[in-house]
Amino acid sequence: MILIAHLISIVAIFKPINNDVYLNGKRIDYETLINNDTTQNDVLQIVDKPAKPTGGYSEFYNYIKYNLKYPRLARVNKVEGEVYVKFIVEKDGSLSNIEVARGIGYGCDEEVVRLIENSKKWLPAQHNNQLVRQSLIIPVSFKLWGKAENHDESISSQPQFPEGSDAYNDYLKNNLKTIDSEIPPNSFRNVVKIQFEVDSTGALSNFKILQSLSEQHDKEVLRVFKNMPTWEPGTWKDINTKSVLSRNISFDPYSKPDYEDAYQIFYQGNLKFHKRKYDKAKKLYTEAISIVKTELDFYFLRAKCNVALGNVSDAYEDLEKIKSNNKEALLLYETTCN
Repeated sequence: MILIAHLISIVAIFKPINNDVYLNGKRIDYETLINNDTTQNDVLQIVDKPAKPTGGYSEFYNYIKYNLKYPRLARVNKVEGEVYVKFIVEKDGSLSNIEVARGIGYGCDEEVVRLIENSKKWLPAQHNNQLVRQSLIIPVSFKLWGKAENHDESISSQPQFPEGSDAYNDYLKNNLKTIDSEIPPNSFRNVVKIQFEVDSTGALSNFKILQSLSEQHDKEVLRVFKNMPTWEPGTWKDINTKSVLSRNISFDPYSKPDYEDAYQIFYQGNLKFHKRKYDKAKKLYTEAISIVKTELDFYFLRAKCNVALGNVSDAYEDLEKIKSNNKEALLLYETTCN
């Protein structure tokens, strides 16, 4: 089986230079700002400028995707689901107090904690022109899908772009061209989803567009993938094997402030959701959707709230919009709304 982590896009929000910090347009020093801090050691949830991963959420979730190791116990028992992990982003960008807010067991909880512990420093939150500590909670999904060629067991390692996810992102940034063609107004996340095979030698073939954006965007994604170097093949019991993968390629840089604002509200909804305060979580997800209407996960989690609250008709409306782009949404739709 091919193992994937959820909530991933391709283009990073931004790339900081030398980890400089700017307040009101002026460059400042970390230590000076921390020493002059008037908020002491309070941990905040709502801030003026939320903490975010170095390189943006897209790069962070690419890190999750390419480094997540599906626990064998979870694979054998076909365990899937979301692990909600809670942590504090300190004023120096380090992560502390990492704990599972809601888990699924079978080694998945420990794997998410391992990933967060080993991730890069974040860019710290800012509030009232001061660096502050912020508490966040994020979901990481475990999904089992796909089959290794001629085998019933799961793939023990996924194919990888040579030299890893950072090199993959750099390749896309350096080779993917901007397309002037108009993007359809109802497109989710401005994404082209491509499927391809990686054979036992690492060669790529059998390209197929699973989610189209426009003819020009699709052709550009096909061009980039057909010209990619040979990958490191997937393995099964230490034997190279053919694998089928899919990737989302975004043509939206996700650098707009409203995207960051929406995700901050989304994280607050997650805090309420894991405490089973579904009504309050629903309101927060609705607020996030009112800011950015193209994020599938906003709709999906609002639908889960509506199911928990018994509002099947409202859940139906959200799931109807996204079921063709989200397998979890399709499953929830089939089990709840039919």
